[in-house]
Amino acid sequence: MANKDLSTRENRNAFWAHQIPKVYIPALVLGVPWLAIAILGRENALLSIVSWFCCGMSIFYYIALIIQYYLLLPVIQQVAPPILGGQKILKLHKQTITTIIITAIISLVCVAIETWVRCIKGVKLPLIIYAGPFPLWILFFVLGVVISRNNRDYKVLWIVFLLLVGLVLQVFETWYLNSFNGSDGFGQKISSFCFSAMMILLMFSNKTERIFVRSVVVFKFITWIGSISFGIYLTHCLWILVLSRFIQINSWIVAWFVVLACDIIFVMLLKKVIPVRIAKYLGL
Repeated sequence: MANKDLSTRENRNAFWAHQIPKVYIPALVLGVPWLAIAILGRENALLSIVSWFCCGMSIFYYIALIIQYYLLLPVIQQVAPPILGGQKILKLHKQTITTIIITAIISLVCVAIETWVRCIKGVKLPLIIYAGPFPLWILFFVLGVVISRNNRDYKVLWIVFLLLVGLVLQVFETWYLNSFNGSDGFGQKISSFCFSAMMILLMFSNKTERIFVRSVVVFKFITWIGSISFGIYLTHCLWILVLSRFIQINSWIVAWFVVLACDIIFVMLLKKVIPVRIAKYLGL
């Protein structure tokens, strides 16, 4: 999407009119079970409906986030211009480098504040409030734009090194945050943002891509799972909720595979039995 022509008002309006319903309508449809759970749980019905419309149910904050970035895409295109002549990503336009630095600072400051409020101070906030605003994740969106508009044939050794550093730091930061009474260090934090940024650069490098392409089976599996990933994301928390009520699994890795398997089978069955014109409203 970073390479779409959004220079005119007509193009921008057409892009938003096409793209936003593709994510918002499935969020509303698949958010109905969560709305029902909230109302049956005797939560405030009016607030629950407002939360449903604003993608505040369960993990649908991510849909609100996507919509914000669709709206911001024309701005990001202007502040992160592509490099001409096939130069490597490490030789970016000065304006693009400045944009990456500024957005990295914004994201890290936001996650530091969020971590302090939620983990250290123990303030309970809805997911849509602390994870839904676009400034928190802006670094990753800008990285996506930059990667898609520039050569990806860059060196990965330094990326792997920083990736491992970020992994180690996550262990210590999680341990530190969990030392606070009632806190939850398993989630977004400065070290996990650094780790994730490096993981994105590693996975989207040409070198990594060539490794995947060598194996036809692996390549086809990755592209196939990607084609149904939106449906998996929208429904996986429902499967966690259902399975946790009927099956007691002590191993997190086993639970992860069981949820994923059930979710994939569910999504594939839906794709087979639901007409295409309706399936798109379910994110399939």
